[in-house]
Amino acid sequence: MVAPPVAAATDLCGSSISSDLELDADLSCPTDGLVIAANGITIKLNGHVIMGPGSGSESVGLRIAGRSDVSVLGPGTITGFRTGVLVESSEDIVVKRISAVENGLPVIPPVAFPVSRHDGIHVTMSSNVDLEKNLVKGNADDGINVHMSTGVRVVKNEVNDNGHDGIRLDLADGNIIARNLVVSHDQIFSGTPVGCGIELFGSKDNEIEENRLVANTNGIRLRINGTSLASTGNEVEENMVDGTGADLGGRRGIHVRDVSTGNEIEGNTVANYLAGIRVGDPGAPVGNTFEENKIRMNTCGIQGSTVGNEFEDNKLKDNGADFCP
Repeated sequence: MVAPPVAAATDLCGSSISSDLELDADLSCPTDGLVIAANGITIKLNGHVIMGPGSGSESVGLRIAGRSDVSVLGPGTITGFRTGVLVESSEDIVVKRISAVENGLPVIPPVAFPVSRHDGIHVTMSSNVDLEKNLVKGNADDGINVHMSTGVRVVKNEVNDNGHDGIRLDLADGNIIARNLVVSHDQIFSGTPVGCGIELFGSKDNEIEENRLVANTNGIRLRINGTSLASTGNEVEENMVDGTGADLGGRRGIHVRDVSTGNEIEGNTVANYLAGIRVGDPGAPVGNTFEENKIRMNTCGIQGSTVGNEFEDNKLKDNGADFCP
C-alpha cells in the first residue's frame, strides 16, 4: 500500500493545467488530480505522489481528454483514484515512467462491453499513444486497458498483480504490445479462473510481441467482444509464457477461442500450464496459424481440435501429452 504524502499540497488538485508543469510537492486530492487543458504541454511529476480520495469516488488521477501532443513524464506515483491515468479522445500522447498503483474498483463480473474505467491506465477513443516504462500494479480491474483506439504502443511496462487482466484490448485495432513484463493475474468469476496476462476482445491487426508473461492463470487470450466481433489478424510472436507460480495454477498458456481467425501464433515459448495452447472452449476457431512454437512441460501441449487451423514446425517436449481433445 502506498503511504499518504506527508503535508501534501492540494492547490493543484482538479486544476486545469494549460502550460508546462513540474511538480515540486506531493498532492493529496479530494477529487481529481491533474486535468490537462491544453495541447503541446509536458507534465513532469519529479518523483512526487498524486494521492486520490479512494477508489469509491468517480475520480481520475491524471485526465487527458480531447488533447494532442501531451507528455506526462515520471518518475512519480498516481494512486487512490477510480482511474489512475485516463487518455480519452486524444492523439500523440506520451505517458512514461509513471507508477499507476492501487487505483480502481473490481468489476464483477468482468465485462466485455461497455468496458469499465476502473484501471491503472485507461486509453479510449484515442490514437498514437505511447505507454512506456510504466509500473502498473495492484489496480482493482485491468492494469492497462486500451479501448477503441489505434496506434497505441504499450512497450517495456511492468504490469503486476492487477485485479482482472494485465493488458487488455477492447475493440482496439492496429496497436503494439511489446517487451512488457506481465506478472500474476488470477481473478475468479463463477468458479472459473478468468484473469489473464494479455487479452484481446474483438480486436484486430495488433502485434503482441516479445512479452514476458509469468505466473498468470491464463497467459494470452484471443476472443470475441460481446457476441460476435472476433479477434482477427493479430500477430502473437516471440512471447515467453510461463505458468510457474500462478496462485491458481497455470490454466491456459495461449488460448484462441470463439470465432477468432486469421491470427498468427508464431515463435512463442509456452510452459507449465494445464494446456500450453488451447483451441476453442468455447467455439471452434479456424484459419489461424500456429508455427515454430516451443511447447514444453505442460500437462497437455495442444488441446482442442486442430481442424481448420495450420500447425507447422512446433516443438513439443516434456508435456504430459502433446495433443489432447
